Amino acid sequence: MNVLPVPDRLYTVPIILRGSFIWGCLRAALALLPWFMSGFEERFTVAVTVGAAAWIVLVVAALGLLDIRRRNEHLLLANLGFRQRTLAILAGLPAFVGEVAIAAAWSDAAPRG
Repeated sequence: MNVLPVPDRLYTVPIILRGSFIWGCLRAALALLPWFMSGFEERFTVAVTVGAAAWIVLVVAALGLLDIRRRNEHLLLANLGFRQRTLAILAGLPAFVGEVAIAAAWSDAAPRG
């Protein structure tokens, strides 16, 4: 059975923090841009759908992996035996947790009809 190796905390914490920053910026842009475009006339809401959350997680993982490659950290981590898949999962992990938290927090605020 192929178990996904987890890098040491020395390597995972910066990747997770950068993934959190990328997710926060992306989520803020996706939440605030429609509100700004409406001229602040509509009520501020955060749209949470399963499809949108999945795309956000994938985009954050891809951007996190690109950031790791831009900094050439993938070379060091590859020499230590860590795959690109592991790095993408670590970069996308904060987005997944954040989207689940937003879905849980905004599920009660949604109008029911």
